[in-house]
Amino acid sequence: MRRLFSEYAVRKPAAKILRAYHGDPLGGSGVLCYIHFGWDMLEQARAAGFRDAYALAYRAPAFGYLGDASLMFFAVA
Repeated sequence: MRRLFSEYAVRKPAAKILRAYHGDPLGGSGVLCYIHFGWDMLEQARAAGFRDAYALAYRAPAFGYLGDASLMFFAVA
């Protein structure tokens, strides 16, 4: 599911909105996230005309990719 926080805030500025903060490597307070992309993003890319869309998970400590697997998304024209 994709949630558009900024669009909702513009239409309903006085309403309480769900806020999500992501890690910030430069500061400790986090960064406000406006869009949460869901797996439906792949279907949306295909519907927008891309021939294919997919995600690859990768992890390679030898190359500095530490921790849990990271995702890289692709949309093929």
